[in-house]
Amino acid sequence: MNAGNNIRFRMAVIEWDDSLSVGEPTLDGHHRHLVGLLNRLYGAIHDADASVLVGQVLEDLIAYVGYHFAAEERLMAEAGYPDLAVHQAHHGQLTENVREMKADYDANPRVVLAAELFEFLSEWLIHHIRVEDMAYRPFIAR
Repeated sequence: MNAGNNIRFRMAVIEWDDSLSVGEPTLDGHHRHLVGLLNRLYGAIHDADASVLVGQVLEDLIAYVGYHFAAEERLMAEAGYPDLAVHQAHHGQLTENVREMKADYDANPRVVLAAELFEFLSEWLIHHIRVEDMAYRPFIAR
């Protein structure tokens, strides 16, 4: 399914294109890394050992989003982005959601399915970059 601007998701590998660039090389690199994590997850959807990879991706995601969100929020603060608190709240909600998924996975690895996790995270990431992150682009471009 095509989500517009050549970004394909919803049970398809996410392909990076310029519509996902926030114009800041470090943050674009972070976003590419997150897309790579999701594409690793996509590769496991039909794998019999997918639950092991789901756990690894969840661990990597928890570690990386903390790193990325801190860097992104620091740049937004330095740029004087006026909606920083709202953006931080969105980051906090995703972090909490991923931690809950990891706790569910730890309790029963079969309860967190690769396909459902991929769909949730890819839709969140694409929306977050295209809408919420693009809102700070003019501020960090100054």
